[in-house]
Amino acid sequence: MKAFLTKDFYLSAFLIANDIELLEYVKEDVLTTFKFNDTEKLQKLVREFYGGQNVVRTMKYHMVLKVLKSIMHNKTTAGTR
Repeated sequence: MKAFLTKDFYLSAFLIANDIELLEYVKEDVLTTFKFNDTEKLQKLVREFYGGQNVVRTMKYHMVLKVLKSIMHNKTTAGTR
């Protein structure tokens, strides 16, 4: 399956909050790249996110943001979820 890579923290949180599985992440200096399977559902969500036509469960999004921040601030440089 083709991979979808992004450095967009908020998009990544939005995707995870909408049940798209985070496959892995790689940290390089201050940037983290998030990897997902590139599916039709993912592409639809990306269009909705950037088009401002999205809805997300607020508490789930908030919890995902906290998890991603902890990933970005820990000492490891790569990992899987």
